[in-house]
This record gives sequence, structure tokens and C-alpha cells, in this order.
Amino acid sequence: MHLVARLAHRLGKFSVRLFLLYLAGLILTVAIILGTVSVQYRRAYVRMASQYGEGVLTRLGSDIDGYLQNLVSTSNLVLYYPSLLRYVKTSFPSPYEEQRLLNMSNLPELDGFISQLSNLSGDVQGVYLFCENGRMLYYASEIPGEPLVELLEDRAYQRADWYAQALDAGGKSVVIRQADGFPKREQGFFIAKLIRDISSGRAIGGLLIEVNATQLGRLCSAYASAGQEEYFAILDEAGMLRYCDGGRPLAKLLENGEAEAAGVGDNVFHCGGREYFASWYQTPGYGWKTIRLVPMSIAVQAQKNAVLITLAVALGSVLVSFLAFLLISRRLAKPIGELQEGMRQVEQGDFSVRLNAAVQDEIHALFLSFNRMAAQLERLVQEVYVEEMQKREAQLFALQQQINPHFLYNTLDSIQLMAVMQKDFKVSRMITMLANMFRYTISNHFEQVMLKDELEYIESYVALQQIRYENAFALQVDVPDTMLPLTILKLSVQPVVENCIYHGLRDQTGGRITIEARQLENGFLISVSDNGCGMDKETQKLLRDSMESPGEKGSLGLGNVQNRLKTAYGAQSGLLIESAPGKGTRVTLRFVKGDG
Repeated sequence: MHLVARLAHRLGKFSVRLFLLYLAGLILTVAIILGTVSVQYRRAYVRMASQYGEGVLTRLGSDIDGYLQNLVSTSNLVLYYPSLLRYVKTSFPSPYEEQRLLNMSNLPELDGFISQLSNLSGDVQGVYLFCENGRMLYYASEIPGEPLVELLEDRAYQRADWYAQALDAGGKSVVIRQADGFPKREQGFFIAKLIRDISSGRAIGGLLIEVNATQLGRLCSAYASAGQEEYFAILDEAGMLRYCDGGRPLAKLLENGEAEAAGVGDNVFHCGGREYFASWYQTPGYGWKTIRLVPMSIAVQAQKNAVLITLAVALGSVLVSFLAFLLISRRLAKPIGELQEGMRQVEQGDFSVRLNAAVQDEIHALFLSFNRMAAQLERLVQEVYVEEMQKREAQLFALQQQINPHFLYNTLDSIQLMAVMQKDFKVSRMITMLANMFRYTISNHFEQVMLKDELEYIESYVALQQIRYENAFALQVDVPDTMLPLTILKLSVQPVVENCIYHGLRDQTGGRITIEARQLENGFLISVSDNGCGMDKETQKLLRDSMESPGEKGSLGLGNVQNRLKTAYGAQSGLLIESAPGKGTRVTLRFVKGDG
């Protein structure tokens, strides 16, 4: 417990607080530097990887277009071998009348065509030529399975999807992902082509070339960086995966289009718990998309190294600056301590204390200000004493002012009783109304009153004025009963009625004062209108200007009402004055909540 108290005492010292503030600033600065280095290094890595990847993928894309074009050219060779077309058109060429499956390798007249296919032996798994005469010519290491043979029945191959795509291509070779009769594959592709009779143009068969992803892998490997972990993926123009050396999870992510949802928008996305940077390129020829994937762990490790180096430099700088801080804080804390001691003596009543600074700096100016303060303090204490006495006198005066209304009210009760005894009921009624007004006025315990009470007070006030002016005007109150319980500021409507009498109707006969009220969603309006002389625009401007300076605090004029409404309800509340010469005046009081 004693140790905690000592620590709290030391932390209260100026030098310790200054040190803690300085230390917090250093930590914040180092954190900002480390964060900036980390972010900028990552951005630089992504930028360089993007530039390098773009160059690699551009060259790879060109090779892929050339490779595909070579395969398409191979598929077109069928049209240039009449001996091959003879097997397609002739129903049962001798001596193979009974054979539905013919291996092209066993046909001597097809040696030239076979030699062309041999150049692609590492890529082409099989060549299958479906003939309208019910025969299949093939070039493959294995005899076609039953699913392929079934496509010969009733020319079922013509109803296959690959045949329909070849037919839609109008004789051009098309690249497809899957073909009927073949097992589903994750990589590789097929080239499909419609075979037509050269003389008649009639479709006489269909060609399928089954291609694996071996050559695509070789093309990608040729551009792989030695000793660096990176992956390549190839998608066709429809976004279907043709090759990927990054494993099944990555291939599935790319093929299903989930990479975009995983964050590929900024070329960085997650897969299998790892983060990858992706470079994209679309080949101009066939529209295939080549993708180069580099794990961001490479950048993260380099990023960590850069952060560690920056941290070491920052810590060294912090140590040097800390030593410099100790020297500076000693010179700064000593005069602060002298000033603290001087203030303690002044607090004890010693106004003769003076401080001297050895150096002409800000501390010296502070000491001079302290000396002037000490010299003037006694005079200020005397002034405060006088002000306190004046304040007490003012409070006594305010108490007397509060007592006077009570005295007047009691006196009026006595006079009213005497008037009744003298049977002067008119005077008695006037005194009763006046007493009610005094009772309402001196009951100042609450600033808010019910609208009903304010209206009763106004009716008493107007009744007295009607006696004075011999019924020169009348009062009409048009307020819904549902609004009578609403609370308003005390004596907020009466000053407006008083202004109507003294400034609008005093010199006229047949005057009328109308009080109306209307409910709003966020408050209510009370309008006081008269049919008096009205005001021109210049007079209205003078009145509005005077309302912005309500004068003394005790005043009950329009300016005072305006100020009280805005203070109690908000800036949108207050008085709205509408008037015209000879057409009377309308003053609307806005009681609106929730706008201030």
C-alpha cells in the first residue's frame, strides 16, 4: 500500500507527467512509422509482383494461343486426306466390312496423318472420328470403351453436346471442356470439329481430339522462377479451369468463380488458410485467362524483416532521445518547482514572495507574471471583500422586493372587505380581480403554468382595463378545451395582450383582441391579434431589433418573452409579428420542442 502511495505521489510531479507524455508520444510515433513501413512495403511488393507477373503472363498467353492454333490446325488435317475421308463416307470399305472400330495406326494409307499426330503424342490422348456410316476411326492407346461405342448407334453422336457446338461453329474447330462418352475430367480439354463432304458440303461425321494438360503444364513451367513458390492456372474463355498446378482447393476456387468473392478485386485473396497474390492476363487470340499465383507469405516474411530493422533503429533513436529528455527535463522541472513553492507561500498568505530566473526565457516571463500577481493580490482581496458586501446588500434588497407584493396582496384583501361592508360591489369586484392578479404574480415558485391559468389571469387583466377604458375593446378567447391543461411559460401571453391594448387599441373604440391556439406535432402555437392601427414595415423592423435586446432581466416586454421562449424551448421558438397599417397586428408565440 505504501509503495502504491509513493508511486501515485511521483506520478503527480510535473517532471514525471512530462516524461510519461513524452514516452507516449514516442510510442505513438514508432507505431505510426512501423505501420507505415509495413503497409508501404506490402504495397511495393504487390506493385512489383504485378509488373513482373504481367510480363510473364503476356509471354505465356502468346505461347498458349500458338499451342491452341497448332491443335486446331491438326484437326483441320482431316480435310486434306482423301483416303481418310473414304473411310468416313464409304459404308463398308474392303477389307473392313465387318469392323465398326478401326485403329488408324493399322491403316497404311493413313501414315502421313499418323505422323502429324505423333508430333503431339505427349498432349493428345486420343483422336476419335465418328462416321455417319456407323464406324469409328480412332488413334489412341486403348480401344474405345462402351460409352463411346454406344454413340455410333443410330448416329447418337449427332445428339451429343459437343456435336451441337461443332455444328453451331459452322465448320470451325471448337474447344470444349467435356464430351459425351468420356469420364469427367478436372483438367485438359477436347477439340471438336464437324466433318463435311468437300464436294457436297454435307455433314458426314464428327471429329473429337482428346487433349491432356501436359503441354499446358510444360508451358507454365518454362516461366516459373527457380527456387520460388508460385503456381499457374489457366481458364478458358468461359471461365472453366483447363490447368492448375496449385492443388485442388485452389483450382476449385478459381473454377467456381469464388475467387472474386474471396477478394480478388485487389489481386489478393485467401484459399485454404493462405493468402495469395494473383496476376491476370487474357490471351488476345482465344480469350483464355492465364493466372499466376504467388503466396503472400513471401512478402510477409520480407515485411517482417523490414519491420524488425525499422524497430531496431527506432528503439535506438528512442534511447538517445530519452537521454536528451532527462537533461532537458531537469532544467525545465527545477524552475517549475520554484514556482510551485512560491504559490504555496502565497496560498498561506505571504504576498511578499518574489521569484528570480537566471535565464531570460519563457520561465523568466512566467516568474514576472507571478511577481505581479503577488503584488496585486492584496488589492484584489480588498475588492472582492467590497463586492461581497455589495452582493449581500443586493440579496437583502431582493428579499425586501419579495416581501412588498405580499404586503400589497394582504392590504388589497382588507380594502376589498371594506368595500363589501360599504356595499360598493363594483370596487369590490375590481379589487378581487386585482388581488387575483397579484396572487398569480407573486406565486413564482414555478416558471411553468397551465394555459388555463394564464388565460384566467389575462381575463382579469383585460376586465380591469375595460373598466379603465369604458369597454373600448372586447376580448375573445378561442382555445380548444383539450389544450387548456398544456403548460406554458408564466406571463408569456399577457405582455402581448398588454401591447395590443397600449399600442393598438388605446385610442380607438370597437376594438377586439382575439386569442387563438393550435396544436402542432412537436408543440403548439398561441396567436394574439387585434383590429387596431397596425404597423408599417419600418416600425416592425425597429420592434424586431428591440426584441433581440430584451433589456433588464426583470422586464416583461416582448423582448423578454422572446428571450424566455428561445431559452426554454429552443431556437425555432419565439415570437412572429405580422402587421399592416390599418389592418391590425397578429403576434404568434411558437412553443416548439426538440429544435434547440
